[in-house]
Amino acid sequence: MNINWKDYITINPEPHQDKPYITGTDISVEIVTDSITDGMSSDEILEKYPQLKIEDIQAAISYAESKKSAEAWRNLIKIREEIRKNWKSKKSAVEILSEMRR
Repeated sequence: MNINWKDYITINPEPHQDKPYITGTDISVEIVTDSITDGMSSDEILEKYPQLKIEDIQAAISYAESKKSAEAWRNLIKIREEIRKNWKSKKSAVEILSEMRR
């Protein structure tokens, strides 16, 4: 089932300082994703946070995935720009990436 995270996640600058929260709760997306990372199952998360529904957990995962994807694209664009900038310097792509990591 495909979940549109925008139907379940609220980003309100006032009470939550631009952090994404599950709509209608005080539970941040970060709490949900950290719980998953810590090895909690969906059932355990629902038990710990009874105000959540399974769709809320799926939306939190979808939101996190969309942000990681956007970050990956920004990194690829930055790498492409560095390679273009250094194209005439005869550096290899590996050398350019190594320098970017420092």
